[in-house]
Amino acid sequence: MPVRKYRKRTYRYTTKYRRRSKKIKKIKKLVRIVTFSLLGLLLSSVSFYLYTLTINLKKPFASASNGIDFNSNFYNSSKPFNVILIHVSDTRDLHSDIKQLYLFRIEPGNKKVLLVKIPVETQTYLNKTIGNGYVSKLYSLGNYSNNKLGVQYIVNFIKKTLAINVDAYVVYDDQAINKFKDININVSSKDLPKSIKYSYFLKIGDLFNISRQNLLSDLNSVEMFKILSDTKSVSLPNYIYKELTPKELSSPKEFDFFWQNNTENKDIFYERLLVTVLNSTDTPGLAGWGSRVIKNAGANILEIGNYEEPLDSTVIYTDVNDNSALLKYLVTFYDVDLIYKPSDFKKDPFLAKRSDILLIIGKKEALDY
Repeated sequence: MPVRKYRKRTYRYTTKYRRRSKKIKKIKKLVRIVTFSLLGLLLSSVSFYLYTLTINLKKPFASASNGIDFNSNFYNSSKPFNVILIHVSDTRDLHSDIKQLYLFRIEPGNKKVLLVKIPVETQTYLNKTIGNGYVSKLYSLGNYSNNKLGVQYIVNFIKKTLAINVDAYVVYDDQAINKFKDININVSSKDLPKSIKYSYFLKIGDLFNISRQNLLSDLNSVEMFKILSDTKSVSLPNYIYKELTPKELSSPKEFDFFWQNNTENKDIFYERLLVTVLNSTDTPGLAGWGSRVIKNAGANILEIGNYEEPLDSTVIYTDVNDNSALLKYLVTFYDVDLIYKPSDFKKDPFLAKRSDILLIIGKKEALDY
């Protein structure tokens, strides 16, 4: 068998090998140092961002601006949510005119968003106290004598005119818009979801700081963050932008047709409950308005009529489960305190029993109608 020859390494070969080995070790060490440095920098940046985000989310969104909460509804990325966006001249001036008024609706379950622009430079019926007037004056009129009811006047106007609930509000002014533009945050009403960039979330600290200083709202930071995130995920076909005309604002049928055909509350719709609405006041039209509230919420009307015994507050007769989505909606909308069993309705027990919900509107609702 041939014998394998072993080549003896020379001193020069060994030295060269050692030098090369040391050089490779130095390069590997340098690579490790650079890699760990970059990784550490990245982790530090991410940690700082998450820390900043956590701090901002925990801070109340509107406490610095004394935003008043008009209801207890909380946005949780699961149920439809209506927000009114009120653009005034100056949030520090209680007697500012409304420059623009929007109704923003998000249906997270359907990944759908509606933005309705309400005409403000038009005369329409405002409420029983004011009568006819410009929508743009509602904020100022509500804050008359520093009563600070400007937002409440607008909320009541939306509820009475459009027969839909308002879950939250945001009041902003020109200064807020300009500050957002300074940090390159611009949103477009024509394509709202697409105009919310991912880069905005990297500016979350600035965004919330500006908001707390220049906005009035009853939303908190967690809600705002969720609304922005959920709106961003809406595709263009599921975004609807509409500018109401003065005629549509004063014509319930036209608005109701648009609203009922472009919105959906699955929790209410699938319950298939029948509601009877009675008017216990001397104000005509309240039962008809009540039926609009039911239909615009996604439920069905059994019948409407009058109730001879005058009531101060709205009451409900029903035996549906307390977890009913429609019942919760009506309790919030009408601020109902008392819910009775159908057997307690002595005037017409049959009517109460064949209605899933019997709603009797009281005098309190008539005051702003």
